[in-house]
Amino acid sequence: MAPSHQPSQPSWVTRAAHNVLGALRYGNGPVDIRSWLMRAVGALQRKPTVILDADPQLCGRVLAASDTKGTMLETLIATPAWHPIYSIESVDGELWQQLSNDFKLLMKDLHWHQRLAPIARRELSALANHTGTRVDGVVDAEAISRVVLRVLYELLFDAPIAEADETLFYRASIQWRKEIAVKGVADEAIKQQFWSRLGDIVHTSRFSQGMSTYAHEPSRWLSLFAQPFLISPQINISDIFVSVFHFLRADEALRAQVTCWATSYREGHIEEPTAGASNARGLLEGVLLEAIRLRHPFPVLERELQADLVTATKTYRAGTHFFILLDKFKQDQTFDPRRWLLPHAENPYAALPFAAGPRMCVGKPIATELLVEMLASLLTEFPFDAIAPTQGHMFSGRDNDNTETLTESLYQVRVFGRVLRASARRP
Repeated sequence: MAPSHQPSQPSWVTRAAHNVLGALRYGNGPVDIRSWLMRAVGALQRKPTVILDADPQLCGRVLAASDTKGTMLETLIATPAWHPIYSIESVDGELWQQLSNDFKLLMKDLHWHQRLAPIARRELSALANHTGTRVDGVVDAEAISRVVLRVLYELLFDAPIAEADETLFYRASIQWRKEIAVKGVADEAIKQQFWSRLGDIVHTSRFSQGMSTYAHEPSRWLSLFAQPFLISPQINISDIFVSVFHFLRADEALRAQVTCWATSYREGHIEEPTAGASNARGLLEGVLLEAIRLRHPFPVLERELQADLVTATKTYRAGTHFFILLDKFKQDQTFDPRRWLLPHAENPYAALPFAAGPRMCVGKPIATELLVEMLASLLTEFPFDAIAPTQGHMFSGRDNDNTETLTESLYQVRVFGRVLRASARRP
């Protein structure tokens, strides 16, 4: 099991350095160095830059208006961090179009609507039985990531993942998580072991034809399995459950209500006469979306306009680059899952959890289904005190693991320095 970071008590020098560097990464402190950096990157690339930390409806319009992430953070930080995987969420242009289209075909072929829930329920029940026999009896970050991996691997390859592969794939997810979150240099040996083993698995699966189709660049085909199914969900779903249980632990009444909804969902009914029997699942999804809205796993979303965007008060020209600061977003702090039962047009935050438009998270449908199944099972099959997603949680893109070291902060300075240099060199 991966050890939790337990750094020693920092000195005042280290704390001061963290405060300064935290202003760079998270926009903390009296001077928002992070926003200054974003504007500096835009200036070096000679692109108009707009930073949004409010007005969710404008954010929704921006997200819906563009199919391009642009040439800044996704291109200069996320894409290199994902190598050799091509992340559908980060790349642009022809490569994104091809990956996105193939992903949709793959999703259709998996018949996941019928298969996902039974696999998830079985794996979570097995975890509940296993947890009861463990000395600590805790469902920690690693346990959550491994369940996600087991469910999605079986969904893809119609067989349980081998124990050795599960351990390798989990360890690989930690290495990618580390580099994507800009917390340090990943262990390339583990990443390459994962990549080689995944190639072997796909070669011997019913998806082997894709390796021939993309013989000129098999990384494109392997990326369809690696990023949206095997690596990203391990990272993001554990991060989301950190947020969910942060709110459930802080509000006993909310916890009791959500547990009631989970029980009703499992039993096929709901106690709230005003909600209707079919809305137990919708309410659980609302819990998840509220947690994502208020403590998003991605601190920053970005888009570059490819055409003018006209609003009631302003016209944003093509080429304008937008940064949406979700970790600093000014919004209603009330945790209200019922807002997600409203039509999207009546919910101003509809675009924030999974974005909107052509670059909406491609895995949203399957991720939502898996999250609901996991939340329902966690609340009905495990003692509440045994659910500890923060235990062993590390390398988060959001400042929620409370483990950032001075070494990690200095590494971020070097990365952001490379971003500035690369931006200055762009034609």
